[in-house]
Amino acid sequence: MKPGNKDGDAVKQYSGDVAPVKALTNCILQAFAGYNGWTWMLGDYAWAECSSWLLERQIKTILSTSGAVAYAIPIKCDGDPVGFVAAAFLIRCSSAYPPPEPSLLEKASFVWNLGPRIALRARAFSAAAAALHEQDAEGEHFKINFVGVLPHMQGRGLAGQVLRAMLDRVDADGLPCYLFTANDRN
Repeated sequence: MKPGNKDGDAVKQYSGDVAPVKALTNCILQAFAGYNGWTWMLGDYAWAECSSWLLERQIKTILSTSGAVAYAIPIKCDGDPVGFVAAAFLIRCSSAYPPPEPSLLEKASFVWNLGPRIALRARAFSAAAAALHEQDAEGEHFKINFVGVLPHMQGRGLAGQVLRAMLDRVDADGLPCYLFTANDRN
């Protein structure tokens, strides 16, 4: 198996209901394996089924947003895509960001699936990220979320390829773009 194809790594775009959410989730979950924020938020459950549920839910929410697109480099086996080696999400935000609060049912589902301690940490993390976004990003703009590359493929320029494809879109629309990160290497 190898990323892309023999002509080079091709960055593909996915949005809405047709996006392969499970495969995107698996790529980002593996890429975040050493990310301290993920471990802080989920503790001993960082690699349990609930973490996959949480990330899959966040990715579905992102891709259901108008103007949100996943950019990813597929892994192919015998010419057929079987997953992703790198993925990231580009979200077009209006000046009315952040989105409305989740419903009571969504909050209850969150607590039920993650437990109260993890749900509170996830909420604190989301609130801190939203506060930074509100503080630093004014007006209509793009935001880049969850840039990840499978650990064994890092250092090969794959995230750069994904980011270049995203920034081509950003440049075409002439809007500012923000990347919020907790990793000093970024």
